Amino acid sequence: MGLAHHALQAGAKLDLDRNALVELIKASSGRSFGFETYARLPTPQAFAHGGALLAKDVRLLGELCGADPSVAPIRELAISFLSIVLNKPA
Repeated sequence: MGLAHHALQAGAKLDLDRNALVELIKASSGRSFGFETYARLPTPQAFAHGGALLAKDVRLLGELCGADPSVAPIRELAISFLSIVLNKPA
């Protein structure tokens, strides 16, 4: 969902029609459950309940994997997205 957020933000900065971009991504290899869920949200903050669950999952992943460098990109993207969803600084 973090990638979906950033993809749609990039589209907005490029002045692309949001609905057209959503349909394009849904019809391409970028399609995913997370993207489709995010695309239906009126605002990122509407995912606050799911965000709390995602925060728990990110915490558990960190506990299981520790400082494994392969987990860092996932953690960083999730934390960036969660800071927006939960209105908390990263």
